[in-house]
Amino acid sequence: MENVAYKPHLSDEKKLNYPIHIIDDEASVRNACAFFVESLGYSYQLWSDARNFLAHVDLKSPGVALIDLRMPYISGEELCHQLNAKNSVIAQIIITGHGDIDTAVHLLKNGVIDFLQKPISADKLLLAIEVAIHFTCLKYRQQELMRIYEQLSPKKQQLFHLMAEGVTNKEIADELCISTRTVEVHRSEIMSKFSCTHITQFMSVYHEIKDITENRE
Repeated sequence: MENVAYKPHLSDEKKLNYPIHIIDDEASVRNACAFFVESLGYSYQLWSDARNFLAHVDLKSPGVALIDLRMPYISGEELCHQLNAKNSVIAQIIITGHGDIDTAVHLLKNGVIDFLQKPISADKLLLAIEVAIHFTCLKYRQQELMRIYEQLSPKKQQLFHLMAEGVTNKEIADELCISTRTVEVHRSEIMSKFSCTHITQFMSVYHEIKDITENRE
């Protein structure tokens, strides 16, 4: 087993927040991908099989997984299915041989960002990683917003929606049978939980949550 972690010293610290997980049983492929990923300034981890990746990685933290389809123990296809079943925010990029195109296309329809054929093109890998970083950031933000929203009490969820409708504090107090002062406190708490300092920021959060909820239905 080879599990290697590397974090370069960079001025762009944001890249360190999005590790690239290279999961392939061929050391030559792992090392080639690692060399390229390092040159881009991203942190990376090397995994020789999917079992160890699943056992040691926080699947709820943003990141990108470069996944070989043909691996022992757990195949790349099965790994993708497990990541989806666990609602992981890690973006998936498939590495394939010439005989695996049909499987890769199928996985593209089920959440995989891209598939790259061996030998891997540096330009295509760069583009795939950039798209995957955007995806993992978006999915992580969506899950965080929903986590915060779902932790609100039922009454605060009602208040959340009334705030978005532009209802006054007095009207909210009457609707929820609470004091105006309590409404003010709850409004402040909701704004703080979503890191909003202005109503325009709150409305942006509201519409994001509304879209996520509607897409679930």
